Amino acid sequence: MKKWVALLMASVMSLSLAACGGSLETINYKPQTNETTKTTTNGMQITNGNCTDTIIWTLDSDGVLRLSGTGEICDYEKGANNQPWADYRNYITALVIEDGITRIGDRAFQSCSYMESAVIGKEVASIGEWAFQNCYALTNVELQPEVSLENGAFRSTPAELEVSAAISTCYTNSCYDSALSQVELTGNYREDIINIALSQVGYHEGDSEDDYDGGNTSGSGDYTEYGRYLGSIGGAWCSEFASWCIRMAEVPTQIVAISRGANVAGFTKDTSAVWYTWDQIIYGGGNYTPREGDILLWAWDNNSHSTEENLSHTSILWEIDEQNSGSIILKTIDGNSNNQVKACKYEVNATDGSLIGRTGSLCYIIAPDYESGNN
Repeated sequence: MKKWVALLMASVMSLSLAACGGSLETINYKPQTNETTKTTTNGMQITNGNCTDTIIWTLDSDGVLRLSGTGEICDYEKGANNQPWADYRNYITALVIEDGITRIGDRAFQSCSYMESAVIGKEVASIGEWAFQNCYALTNVELQPEVSLENGAFRSTPAELEVSAAISTCYTNSCYDSALSQVELTGNYREDIINIALSQVGYHEGDSEDDYDGGNTSGSGDYTEYGRYLGSIGGAWCSEFASWCIRMAEVPTQIVAISRGANVAGFTKDTSAVWYTWDQIIYGGGNYTPREGDILLWAWDNNSHSTEENLSHTSILWEIDEQNSGSIILKTIDGNSNNQVKACKYEVNATDGSLIGRTGSLCYIIAPDYESGNN
């Protein structure tokens, strides 16, 4: 099983400063009060200033923003746009955080839309909430594997999953990581997803980052390794678990997407995955036969919902048993089932997918075309 460690992603996006509508040679800087501006002999400008009393920042003529010094980069409030480099976001193509800096504050580099790479010093212990959110060109990130990522730290960046996939130290020391490491990927995505999911059965959510090992059997705070991976700690994590299993199986993103919610749109956006309602599968009179590795979306209120809505629960389909009584037994592997990963059984009415013995129904079956990417 592939282990994720400190990484430098190999792919590079070819976005240029020209795409910003300007270049460093021609922009008209508007220095803030704590900045100085100078022109080099070749006409290119360099801007710098103080981030804190102990941290200095510089933006050079190649678009490299460099922070040096000691201590923590400040937190910044939502919508304030008062980061010292805020006026130059469209000219920042790379970031270097030098050793000595220990934390990157909330929203510090939010919406630096043309930043392609970030090298984060080895003394940075944590990266604040939404620190790199909406850095749409950020494909290359180098950081230490033990860095703590706060909520949404790399949200809406190309590097989001790969950065988050640096498995937490707490989880690395768990029996569930050991079980995961025993799963050998075969290239049969359906089989690999099921084996990965089964390796996590028994994992229990916790109440803090210290519980990422899955061993806090009384935890109820929605702290899981799977939620941490997707940057959504503290909320229901059934969809995060399914997404984590899919990504650990190395399923290409064009086949099925990750989702932080139990909705069709989240799992199928920009992919080849299709979805079915109960009346479109063989048990309800349609043509599609659900298969292992399909994603099931449930509504406990027994109502129909649009594909954009968040439903009640997400399951990974494992097996199907038809019963003589006209019911169907769906065997699944679920995250966030009574606060843990469980192998479950749902008995549903064969005619409409409604649950037998309780309120609720299976609304959608998401069917990724796993075979299109199998080795």
